[in-house]
Amino acid sequence: MGDIVNRDVATKFEDEFGEDFITKYRSPLLDRHFGARVVYSLNVDDSNWEAHVVATVLATGDEAEEVFILGQAPSYCLADVDDYRLIEIVMEGLDMDEEEAGRRLVEAGLITAPAGTELVTP
Repeated sequence: MGDIVNRDVATKFEDEFGEDFITKYRSPLLDRHFGARVVYSLNVDDSNWEAHVVATVLATGDEAEEVFILGQAPSYCLADVDDYRLIEIVMEGLDMDEEEAGRRLVEAGLITAPAGTELVTP
């Protein structure tokens, strides 16, 4: 059951924050050198539930496709994390304040808003 829950968290996390992480951590060096052949994604490894920003350089001709885990981007384990740890991950990884991180996580269905808070805008 844990793998199903972890996969659900990972998929929702990728959907909600993937573009944010890619925008923040994309590699100017790879962009300059390979241009449109670089495809970025936020991937979560099924074996350990770690989220990584990944750059894939698409193959041309006889070249092989190259995949890079971007070292400047933090990696986060999404296995069995509680609500506050998810908020911390978003705050740390995206330099986002706690209120915004919480609101986005609630909207993505990753956490529930604590009673009496205004994490979700009407």
